[in-house]
Amino acid sequence: GYAWAASSYSANRYDIEAGVRSTEALAKLFDRLVGRADQRYLQGVSMGGHVIGVLLERNRGVQWDGAAPMCGVMGDVELYD
Repeated sequence: GYAWAASSYSANRYDIEAGVRSTEALAKLFDRLVGRADQRYLQGVSMGGHVIGVLLERNRGVQWDGAAPMCGVMGDVELYD
């Protein structure tokens, strides 16, 4: 009863927006191919954690049930901004 999916961002640099778009697209593709899961969680390290922070703030049509962002940028408002 579990599934796992991971995105590979479309840009190979610190491009948060590319990670956000890739992850949202992956969730929507998963829904179309497999069906909407009962629960959906995010987990990311380094830039992936920063991507999660943006995904949770924006909430652009994809529902997340929980998240584990692990990124130093998430602990400092100055760096995040």
